[in-house]
Amino acid sequence: MIRLLAAELHRLRTTRASYGLALGLLAIVTLFTVGQVVTVDEFAPRDIGRQTLEVLSASGLFSFIFGILLASGEYRHRTISQSFLVTPLRWQVVLAKLVAGALAGFALTLAAGVVSVVIAEVGFAAQDIPFSLGDEGVARLLGTMLLAGVLWGALGAGVGSIVTNQVAAIVGSLAWLFVVESLLGSLVPDVGRYLPGVVFGELTDTGFGVEGGLSALGGGALAAAYVAVSGVLGVLLTARRDIT
Repeated sequence: MIRLLAAELHRLRTTRASYGLALGLLAIVTLFTVGQVVTVDEFAPRDIGRQTLEVLSASGLFSFIFGILLASGEYRHRTISQSFLVTPLRWQVVLAKLVAGALAGFALTLAAGVVSVVIAEVGFAAQDIPFSLGDEGVARLLGTMLLAGVLWGALGAGVGSIVTNQVAAIVGSLAWLFVVESLLGSLVPDVGRYLPGVVFGELTDTGFGVEGGLSALGGGALAAAYVAVSGVLGVLLTARRDIT
């Protein structure tokens, strides 16, 4: 299992798409945080930390796409058959991808968090505005963002194991998150609050504007359940999939 995980992590480090996603996320975080520092006068003092670090919620989406690319990449490059020849127990391959996706999500979110906090610390200090990782709510928000990144990455790997066509998996997932969930949330609010995008949003306390949503703890539990379901489906479909 450790060997499989090491192989997945090595694949991440040697894929250009990985660096493209990471650089794209860091660019967004940098621009947003600089913008928050410049417009700090518009915030109430108690909202500075939350408003500044809210951009880290973007790392969840990037982690999700990262996970999809990780799980479906071998199908795209037609190397998955070699992996199954080396490891006949296909569930181990899927599990390794889920863990690698979770680790990638953690790393992406951590890197984004470091960049955001450093820029905020320097920018606010120059304006004599107190901002610290130890401030109330800041450390907690970072922690929940890291957890969300882990779960988003694992969920992406699960989805990529279910839908092995990268384009279909990414486009379909984005359409679901930004179109289908919005429609369902408007038409059936009682159902909308339990949909994946809303649940992961509640986990980081940013949400999608859904009133009466889950608590952070409830959101985390349901998000983990979504990851587990995607993993189980990925294992079942992979076991039955004809690899040629």
